[in-house]
Amino acid sequence: MNTQAQIGARPRLATRKDMREAEILPRRVLVLVRRDMAEEIPSTVFEHEVDILAEVHGEGNVTIAKDPLDYGILIGDPDTLARGRAEMFKAAKENRPVPAFVFVPLYPVRADGDGHVVPAPVRAGDEMQRLRGCYGMHPTKPEYSADVAYPSERDLIAACGGVYEEHEQPTVKNAK
Repeated sequence: MNTQAQIGARPRLATRKDMREAEILPRRVLVLVRRDMAEEIPSTVFEHEVDILAEVHGEGNVTIAKDPLDYGILIGDPDTLARGRAEMFKAAKENRPVPAFVFVPLYPVRADGDGHVVPAPVRAGDEMQRLRGCYGMHPTKPEYSADVAYPSERDLIAACGGVYEEHEQPTVKNAK
């Protein structure tokens, strides 16, 4: 039988509400999803979605691309993306061949009032709801694919690198 002193000595876990309200900063990656022998689809997703894709398509059918530039996708911080756009426009003005690139920010960003690009964290509970809507029901189990990969918001928070803290990502000037 547990006494009150023993119960009080254990650290309290965060409540479900606290976990749902915790902010996370997901990062994007390029994945290659093999649907059959002849079809491999590149897709830009958040890093934590790779576990759900592996649950849906099979562990060996989902791989993270080592170099997204091989697929014409530049994933980076806002400074890298701005330099890439500037190089592309410079090459176009000089009538040099311009490779077509898709520019994808490394993490979700938003512009604040003074022209800076800042990280845009999301709530873990909102992200779980989005994942449930995007990936739907598991093909073999009677629950959502997101719930199979992440049974609790705590697992999702851990997959995203923990709770977002404001000082983790630097504020970057928005280059035009």
